[in-house]
Amino acid sequence: ALDRISVPPGRMNNKGHFKKTDWIEIQTRISPIVKQTPVISNENINDLYGLEVFFKCENLQNTGAFKIRGAANVVLKAQREQKLKNGIIGSSSGNHGIALATLGKALDIPCVVVVPPICPKMKVKKIKDLGAEIIFTPGMNYADRERIVNEIASVRGLMIVSNGNSLDCIQGHGTMALELSSQVVGDPLDAILVPASTGGMLAGCALATKDVNPTCKIIAVEPKGKCLADSLRAKTMLWPGPRKYLETRAEGLKTQAVFPIPFDICCDHVEPEVLTVSDEEMIRGIQLAAAELKLVLEMPAGAALAAAFQVKKRFPNVKRLGIILCGGNIDMEVLMDSLVAFDPNP
Repeated sequence: ALDRISVPPGRMNNKGHFKKTDWIEIQTRISPIVKQTPVISNENINDLYGLEVFFKCENLQNTGAFKIRGAANVVLKAQREQKLKNGIIGSSSGNHGIALATLGKALDIPCVVVVPPICPKMKVKKIKDLGAEIIFTPGMNYADRERIVNEIASVRGLMIVSNGNSLDCIQGHGTMALELSSQVVGDPLDAILVPASTGGMLAGCALATKDVNPTCKIIAVEPKGKCLADSLRAKTMLWPGPRKYLETRAEGLKTQAVFPIPFDICCDHVEPEVLTVSDEEMIRGIQLAAAELKLVLEMPAGAALAAAFQVKKRFPNVKRLGIILCGGNIDMEVLMDSLVAFDPNP
């Protein structure tokens, strides 16, 4: 079984989250690369959900997804501390790779991205177009990705940038939740839906939100087979090792187990009741966003829209809901297939 890793002491206050002064420093650090994304609402969707909903549009981020926030915090902090060595490297199913390639180009440093064979074509193209070197693993073994990253980093002297298993990365991701809280007009949010993969975004949103709105619930959204709720309730990582991929078309949600560092944070700050959605429901979320919000989303973001239909029944005290639309980097053929099947009156 995977072992839990405790959050290193000295980085968190006695309430288990970062001090507010840290967030100002982080937001300032990443601001040259990361933009504040809009928050939108829609009356038709409010009526469908029976809730007042606010969408945080990370699909409109400079890189098309939220991942640039965490990567920028890690890399720009390392640059300030003169720790970048000879460049950067990381493993990714796509969006983290785009973030690293963006930073490599902006800082004029070498960048290597290791991806599985299922990485969408448009994400592969974007990584290459940004000037990064891309390396495909021979199969879907997660351990192979990590081994290749470690070997190349050692030989070339590159800095490994985790896609979520570091506090700096988690902090960077948390800035989207800080923005969301400040952008919502009126009463504070009762809850925020956050898609869960390896846990960096989920943990970051939880830390930031609890700093500014302690009563707000952070609710995870997962694909079928992840079984996050069992581990959150037990406060122990129950997934068997080695890491495996789930049978979902959402490449950004394929990893079953949450990373150890974000898992510890999630145990303290995320609701143990998790919302699970199918691939078909994710596609319905993509369709709904296109029809009502006029937005292009990838499947993990579609998962959050789909899960919102469960909120009124599962969390009856929630009236004002934030939803993280984490990305919009979807292959055009997948998008077209999704939209062709759209029924406006299901």
